[in-house]
Amino acid sequence: MNLQDVFEKQKQLNKLIVPGLYKDLDEKKMTEWVIKLNLGMQQEQAELVDSLDWKWWKKGEFNLNNAKVEIVDIMHFVVSIATVLGMDADEFLEIYAKKHALNNKRQENGYQDGTYEKVIDGVEDNVREVLG
Repeated sequence: MNLQDVFEKQKQLNKLIVPGLYKDLDEKKMTEWVIKLNLGMQQEQAELVDSLDWKWWKKGEFNLNNAKVEIVDIMHFVVSIATVLGMDADEFLEIYAKKHALNNKRQENGYQDGTYEKVIDGVEDNVREVLG
């Protein structure tokens, strides 16, 4: 399975869960669904954290297998959000690669010590290097 397969399978599942989800996706409907999906993703993130022994005030359980399931649940939501925004796997990977390169550039050019300039001539680096 590759990322294109993941996008296709997730879109099919989303259509099964919410028939008509991808019909007439205007700005308002996109906003509504991105918020709903983001809230679902936040719940999965909480479930991931609950798979770990993080509570300093009581003994918990470290559940590696459940943590793995929760991280995949998070990916379901990430891919769902991407598809609602009209992205396919190719566009996702293209933007990922550009953003990854930018993150490396930031680290290599003073991002941590505050000397890196994100905005040049009024244009943020995300716009110049990722979306441009």
